[in-house]
Amino acid sequence: MLEDPPRQGVKVTIAMAMRAGIRTIMVQGTTHSTAIFIAGEVGISIHGGVITGQELDNLNDHELLK
Repeated sequence: MLEDPPRQGVKVTIAMAMRAGIRTIMVQGTTHSTAIFIAGEVGISIHGGVITGQELDNLNDHELLK
């Protein structure tokens, strides 16, 4: 099994950004389940949903703003 753990301090930095009102968005190139797992490891909320790169490419400007 290969694992590339998050860098030291990432979880704390994301928490600080959240307290400052900054929404963190993670872009990564694997599956929904991997993205959800990594987001949980570093404290990124997935309440806004998870989409694939292909789905992101297909969004129009109005959808991107949402």
